[in-house]
Formats: sequence, structure tokens, C-alpha cells
Amino acid sequence: MTEETPHASLRKPQRGFRSPTRTAHQDFRTDPLFLLEDSLQDLRVLLRSCRFDACVLFCLLTCAALGQRDGARLPCDPESATRYTAYRASGPVVIDGYLNDAAWADAPSSSPFVDLVSGGPVRWDTRVRLLWDDENLYLAYEVEEPRVRGSFTRHNDPLYAENDVEFFLAGDEAYYELEINARNTLYEAFFIWERAYESGGFAASPEFARSQLQGFDGVGFHGHPRGGRLGHFNWRFPGIRSAVQIRGTLNQDADQDRGWTVELALPWRGMAWLAKAGNRALPPRDGDEWRMDFSRFNTAKEPPPAKDSGGWALSPHGIWDSHIPECFARVRFSTANRDPVVHGGPPPGVVVAHAPARSREYLGSPSLAVLPDGSLVASHDFFGPGSTSDTIHVYGSTDRGVTWRRRGETHGFWSTLFVHRGALYLLGTGRQDGLVTVRRSLDGGRSWSTPSDATTGLLLSDGRYHCAPVPVVEHNGRLWRAMEDVLGPGGWGAYFNTFVLSVPADADLLHATNWTQSNRLPRDPQWLGGRFGGWLEGNVVVAPGGGIVNVLRADYRDPDEKAAVVEVSADGRTVRFDPENGFIPFPGGCKKFAIRQDPEDGSYWSLANWIPPEHRGGPVERTRNTLALIHSTDLRRWEVRQVLLQHPDRERHGFQYADFQFDGEDLLGLVRTAFDDADGGAHSAHDANYITFHRWPGFRRLRPTAPR
Repeated sequence: MTEETPHASLRKPQRGFRSPTRTAHQDFRTDPLFLLEDSLQDLRVLLRSCRFDACVLFCLLTCAALGQRDGARLPCDPESATRYTAYRASGPVVIDGYLNDAAWADAPSSSPFVDLVSGGPVRWDTRVRLLWDDENLYLAYEVEEPRVRGSFTRHNDPLYAENDVEFFLAGDEAYYELEINARNTLYEAFFIWERAYESGGFAASPEFARSQLQGFDGVGFHGHPRGGRLGHFNWRFPGIRSAVQIRGTLNQDADQDRGWTVELALPWRGMAWLAKAGNRALPPRDGDEWRMDFSRFNTAKEPPPAKDSGGWALSPHGIWDSHIPECFARVRFSTANRDPVVHGGPPPGVVVAHAPARSREYLGSPSLAVLPDGSLVASHDFFGPGSTSDTIHVYGSTDRGVTWRRRGETHGFWSTLFVHRGALYLLGTGRQDGLVTVRRSLDGGRSWSTPSDATTGLLLSDGRYHCAPVPVVEHNGRLWRAMEDVLGPGGWGAYFNTFVLSVPADADLLHATNWTQSNRLPRDPQWLGGRFGGWLEGNVVVAPGGGIVNVLRADYRDPDEKAAVVEVSADGRTVRFDPENGFIPFPGGCKKFAIRQDPEDGSYWSLANWIPPEHRGGPVERTRNTLALIHSTDLRRWEVRQVLLQHPDRERHGFQYADFQFDGEDLLGLVRTAFDDADGGAHSAHDANYITFHRWPGFRRLRPTAPR
């Protein structure tokens, strides 16, 4: 239950306020001198016209007023404002809202926003990052919001009446305000301290003609020591660019969203009036400091006993008012490289996606496919307490994996990308432990069909299901895919029942009636000497004799790991398991693996979390700091060909859930990676913060050597 609290009055100009005219003053500190000068002028007038006792009374009242109008009168301590260092961008920044340019890795995330009034913690995470180069100041907001809303679409619509994020940039005699909502609609205003209007040259510029301006005396904090302001509510920042990406669905409260991101570029040339008074350099010099405010406003407050004002900011103001430049955060510009101690460097491979651990969203289920034109497409989902466990991001590469761009988003979980008859598909579940769904894309992953019923991709709607991004195999005129339900007794592992789905290759894959499902096999806890925890994440594979088998991950927590081989009938209706012969030694078999058959010689390859002897001794199921290339000619005897990825730490580093494709003599891999980043690294080896792409040339020639 939330309390609706419109905040329109926070920034709406107060009509009819008559602000005093004062002498210009050119810094952020309160100015008792101008107050004293005004009071002395009034005293001179009074001395010429009043009795002595009245003069004494006036002096006493004036001194009392001055005591209240010194620096302590501000609702915040200007010297205690939050500080942030903005680093120079190491490369280009594309304003698309995705924040996946390599340059953003050089921008530290700010501390979480706090309540604007109290400075206390708030319920949803909001952070900002900054970069700069010779042309622009770049801003990125990352906004956690379970119900993303936005209605206004026209420039300078009253965004302050709904959810938005805001940016204020202060010069010595003026400041700029920007608001943006989830629809990428902007609200802009420019404020001049009234006593600087003449002396600062604003009055001489047609851009700031007095007829264009309105008096303004703040919102919750009136009678600012520097006097009133003149607001220009039709001013636009020259050359500004903005983009928003929504991680969820806009204005649809039936589901739960993750939030939205904002990306902005503000050209330095648009800040000329702000820089004029202090002769500030544009672009700034190393060590220069500007006051900037970063905030967020919500129409719904967290109910009592929480003390949620509905306004959150990087640096608190102590009062319900954004228009106090002394309370703005202090941003220092740096031309230095990020501290290598803070930024541990990128993980191996090419970063496709990154999510810092503090987001509480971890990256999972990497899947990789090759489109008919030879370009690559990759996908992953999100898990963890900050996620909704039902969202897939899709990326594309047209340069053989050298660079990747986000190209789409859809609902789903644990899904496999595969290409069939020229179309791209995602086959998995609709959400964690959800229904079985298949989605189709006819534009390379940019848009996807919606599985709303049995004719549009909703394949199984009668229970809870589980799977992983494992291969979809075409054999004997059918497509095959391994699945599990989550309907057995007990907890994780024990409750998985394995089965296989198949469909004629020439059928409409979106029609549920075209699919065949096998019987479902439960685990027997007595297998493997009573140490068998369950089976899951199976791989349909064509066996050497031409039959179909399902090779599953076995929850058997012994360093000599195993996999389970389940036989599948030719018509896909029956699966059976022989516990005497069905368990095989498999390096890394206690963790997820994918098996694909070599198109050249029919042998089998996998990328698995084998545990080398020197790394044994920890939890088998959680030791994922080594990714090995393993090979078999008969599906039963596997050898480790080479360690491809490895880190000495197994607690917070991992290379897991790898998917792969063949590309001539190269092997292409997509990996769920837990590694160092600028935010302190992954939450754990399991809770990955990266999806990384890898190309291993000449993989068939690799033999056991030192890790690479």
C-alpha cells in the first residue's frame, strides 16, 4: 500500500512573489555583507526621521535578523555536500539509454540517493554516473522502480506532477534545471539571481528580456539569503540530447518492472551563461569543481513509519526544495585515469553486458546463435533479489563478436536462442519456474511474438517448469529440447522431473498441439550410494548410433563429478534411465554444461566447470572459477582438452553456464562471468555481474597446456 503524494508544488513557480532587488554577489556562500549594507541604508533613513528609542529598537531587531540570516540559516551545510569525481571519457558515448558503451566503465556509480529532507535511506535504489570530454558533459541515471509510469509527452509539460529524475547545474549568478520522465520528455528552466540580472549582463541580452522572466522565491525555502530569482521557463539548453530505456513495461501495473535508465549529453557551449561570472573554463580544467544536483521525485511515498518525503537526492537539502545551490553535490572534474585499485580491470573476453552487484540483479542464462547472414545474436536474463526473473535482453554483433549492441528485450527466463527456417526463436519458460513458452523474431531479435495462448507460443500451461539455455537439436525431421518440471517432492534438485519436448521440423513452432512431450522421470535418492540430489539442465544429443539421449547435470557433490544419460524414444514419447549404466564420469558435471556435436567429424564438445586438482576442497557445486574445453568421441568418455578461463579465487570469480557455437576453425563462447568491476566485483562466483563473449581459434588443435 502506498500513499499518493503529488509533488507539483516542489518546483512550480510561486506566482505573485515580489523579490527584492539586491547588489550582485558572485559566490555560493551566504552574504551577510549585502544584508548589512541594506540594513545600514535603512538605518541612515531612520536616523534622519525617528526618535532615539525607535533607532535603538531598530538596531536590536536588525542585529537579530542578521543573526538569523547568516550561513547557518541555510537548511544544509554547504561544506558537507556529497562529493563526486567525474572522469574524462576514454571513448565515444552513444546516447541511447543503454549505458553499455565501454566509456561508462570509467564512470563510478554514485552513492545511493537519500531522502531530500532527512538524508535518510530510501526504499528504491537510484544512482548517477558522469563522464565528460571536450564537447559534452554526460549523465546517466539508473532508476529502480517496480511500477514505471509516465504520461506527459510535450516539452515543458508539468513533469513535476509525476515521477521524474532531475538535474540542476549552478553557476555563480544563475542555474539550470532539467527534468525528464520515463517517456523521455524534458522540462527545462533557467534561473537568474535577481540581484545579478543587471550586473551579470543578462538584462542586455534579448535571450533574457525582462518580459520573458518570472519572479521566483523557492519552494519550501523562502527568503534565500541571496534574494529572489528570475525564472525563464521557455529556455532550452542548446544541443542537449537524451534517451531513456525502460526495463519493464510503461504504465502497466499488472506486472513488476525493474526500472529505467536515462542517458544525457549536455554540450559545454550551452553553459556559457553559467560559466561567465566566474570565468570558468569550458570544458573544465583538471580539478575544477561545479555544483550539481541530482534528484528523483515520486508520486507515491513509502507509508509510515517510513519518513519518505517523496523526493530523493544524491546530496540532501534538509528541506522540501531543490532550488538551493549551496546544497547541491560538489562535482570535481578529473583528467586522470580511474584508480586501478578501485577499478580492477575488465574480465577476459568482450563484455556484452554488465550489472554491478549493488543492483541486486545478476546476469544469467547466456545463449548464443548465428543468424543466416553470419551475424551473431546473444541473450541473457536477470535473476536475484533486485530482478523480476522474467526479462531477457538480446544483443547483436555484425563484426564477428568484436563489438555488441543491445537490440531488443522480451519476457522469458532460462531460454535458448536458436535459428530455424530463417527465423530466430527463444524457447524456455515465461519466468522463473513458469510456464513453457516459445517466442519468434523475424527481425534478428529486435521484436518478439507474445505467447498468449496455445496458438501463439504458450506450450505448457499446467504447472511449474525449469530448464537452461541448452541446445535445440534437429534430427530425423524433428526439433528436440530437454526440460524439467518442478513438481516433485522436496526442495531444489529433488523436485526436478526430467522430460523431453519435440516438434516436427516443418510444423508451426508456436502451436502447442504440434509439440510432443515425453513421460517425466523423477530422481531416486538411493542412486549413487544415496548421494544423488537430482538432475537438471539436460542436453538433447544425437548419440553415436543415431538415437536421441538426454545428458543431464547430476547433483552429485563429489570432486569426481558425473552426468546422467537418459535414453529417448524415436517418437519422443518415452524416456527411461538405467542407473547401473546411465551415470558417466563428466568433468564439471555437477554444474550446468552444454554439449554440441562437431559438424566436421561428429564428435562432441562441451564447456564445463571442471575442478583442477589444485582447486579441489571447496563446495563442488559452487566451484566455477575454471572453464575447460572438454571432448568426447562416444559421449561416455570425456577428456579435458584445455583450460580456457581461470581465476585463482573461487569465492567471487566464476565462468559458468557457457553456451557456444562452431565458426569454422574457431569456437565462439558466451559466458556468465563473475569478475572484478569498479563497484567492488561480483556478489559471489554464482551471482555473475557480466556476460562475456569469447573466440577461441583452432579449438580442435588445443591440448592440455597451461591455462590461457
